[in-house]
Amino acid sequence: MSWIAFILLSAVLASASTLAEKKTLLREHALPFAATLAFVAALFSLPFIFFADWAHFTPRIVTAMYLASIASAAGFLLLTKALRHMEVSVASSLLIFSPAIASILAFIVLGEALTRFQSAGIVFMIIGSYVLEARKGESMLEPFRTLWSSKYVHFILWALLLYAGTSLLDRFLLNGVGIQPVAYLGVMHLFLAVNFGVAMAWAGGGFPGIAAGFRSGGFWTFIVAFLTIGYRMADTFAIQTAPAVGLVLALKRLSTLITTIVGGEIFHEHHILRKSIACAIMLAGGFLLIR
Repeated sequence: MSWIAFILLSAVLASASTLAEKKTLLREHALPFAATLAFVAALFSLPFIFFADWAHFTPRIVTAMYLASIASAAGFLLLTKALRHMEVSVASSLLIFSPAIASILAFIVLGEALTRFQSAGIVFMIIGSYVLEARKGESMLEPFRTLWSSKYVHFILWALLLYAGTSLLDRFLLNGVGIQPVAYLGVMHLFLAVNFGVAMAWAGGGFPGIAAGFRSGGFWTFIVAFLTIGYRMADTFAIQTAPAVGLVLALKRLSTLITTIVGGEIFHEHHILRKSIACAIMLAGGFLLIR
């Protein structure tokens, strides 16, 4: 199975997961939901660690994985908070910025020059985000004010920055070190459960809060956990074999177009056609970024 097939599978599962998350978050707060999901995902992933080749898991590698899990947990919590308070069609469309953030991060940190295609891709994404927030009768600058002032938009951008960094580390651990994807996924889910357990003990009511999350989320928590493990596993295999992480990030964002259209209809959101056009413009920018 090629990396393209894996990432397309990931896009479909990620879209389904986002829609199920949104349904659950209509009656659940972000932190208890994230913690409950982390515990269920860790339980489902537990059998994976029995197939691991532990020769690659040196103290240094395990430390790097745990640091990556902290960034991943923080990113997921930020996205969950944004998804709970924003329309799913808007939140999912903004996720397309991930390739642009990865390119800008590589430019700032690694000094990698932006090509003409990458620069054009970033411009397309800015235009798409403008169309996404534009409203009839508003001033031309109002969409930029909305994007700048919304803390939930800021949550998404910070989450994407964290995810861009963890994707690069994932690539190194899976491809450079040679850790098995299934073993990597199992250990990472255990680390995520630990991180969210600590977060709940500190700010979410501890284990009673997690138990309340199970009661509130119910069956949907298990659905989201199953879908999350599925798309993360497909991601892991794709990252291991793809020629570049940017290709994986760009193709995975096809999930946003599915989520924008399907989620807009399910949750009776407004201006779905305009949001779909904005999403398509941003997707075009994403593909230019990987040229």
